[in-house]
Amino acid sequence: MREQEFEERFAMARDEKLIEMFNHEVGITAWGNARAEYLDAMRYEFLRRDFDSSLIITKNTLRLARKIKQVNGKIVFQSAEIQ
Repeated sequence: MREQEFEERFAMARDEKLIEMFNHEVGITAWGNARAEYLDAMRYEFLRRDFDSSLIITKNTLRLARKIKQVNGKIVFQSAEIQ
């Protein structure tokens, strides 16, 4: 049930908000069932959107190593400079 709620939340979010939520997850090492469902729903939403997110999508999960942004319809890594 939780995953459906996550899917609904992500579906309503603008692209910028979805990216912000992704970036919030970068660097978090905690793991659990709720987080797995959250990230799975987020992955699904990135796949559903009309932009290239292949940089962060793997077969079964998201790559959460670096923060991202959207440029010209494509997901790219944010620069290495401090923000």
